[in-house]
Amino acid sequence: MAGIYLSLRAGGGKADRINQLEAEFTRLNVRDVLRRMAEMDGHYGMGLLYVDTGLSPVAGGLASPLLLRPETFRQGSLRALVPVEPVWTTPAAYETANPLHPAFYKPQSWWVQGTLLHATRLLRFCAREVPDILKPAYNFGGVSLTQMARLYVENWLRTRQSVSDLLNAFSIVALSTDMAAYAQDPEGLLARVEAFNRFRSNRGTFVLDKEREKLELLAAPLAGLDRLQAQALEQICTVAQQPLVKFAGISPSGLNASADGEIRVFYDRISAYQESFLRPNLTHILHMVMLNLWGAVDTDITFTFRPLWQMDEAEQADIDAKKQSTPP
Repeated sequence: MAGIYLSLRAGGGKADRINQLEAEFTRLNVRDVLRRMAEMDGHYGMGLLYVDTGLSPVAGGLASPLLLRPETFRQGSLRALVPVEPVWTTPAAYETANPLHPAFYKPQSWWVQGTLLHATRLLRFCAREVPDILKPAYNFGGVSLTQMARLYVENWLRTRQSVSDLLNAFSIVALSTDMAAYAQDPEGLLARVEAFNRFRSNRGTFVLDKEREKLELLAAPLAGLDRLQAQALEQICTVAQQPLVKFAGISPSGLNASADGEIRVFYDRISAYQESFLRPNLTHILHMVMLNLWGAVDTDITFTFRPLWQMDEAEQADIDAKKQSTPP
């Protein structure tokens, strides 16, 4: 399972250890946990991951640091990795006076519904940090993707409804008549209009006084409405930095149109996101798993993220043919 999104690497003779790590990643459900962290970062601007080592919250041991050392991280003590939504947490202690302090606006402990946890037991995932002066207002998280996209979503909803309203009443029938003739009988005019609306169809007939009355069809132009609505949807994609074909499954229009270039750029962005958002804490998780399995950190074992762009069979065959035809 671990090989689906990352590849573990090591020197020779450590295949058994890599298999153990992959099995432990499966037990801890690391891939789903990282997905939840990405979702929380999008919803709340931050995701928190509790490292469950079996300590009881009542005993008060959770306030002590959990260092990556055999003395503090006992072998076999890692039970689970538990996602915690930021709405249930608040920072307990952080430095605000000295900007040169390593803990300046960095919480050293957290309150989780009345339980005090040291920051080393609650891994913090945040992709869009805010300036230090704004961190208390954001619960020491970052700007959420939902907050950034809200205005664009509201614009799209308003555009969608406006287009729907216009399509519902884009044409109006105008009857020019002698209004003075109906001054004493307004109900007669209303009854005539109501009868016209009731029986209006392609096979209907409306009788007019050719000298005093005229019937016109006033229609609003509909050209470009589809493009306006599509642009409103594309603006949402720019906030998420996703191509439209990935966001909504809409393929680009036009002769020989292709989204391969956009998808490649999107995959490059995901690779950068993995390195900045996932790698620091994933490295921490990898070392915790090593301590849990063997009681020591094996620095020879590392990991890389697998590239998302994969060549199809035709492209791979073409590259192989060129390699074979090229002299050494």
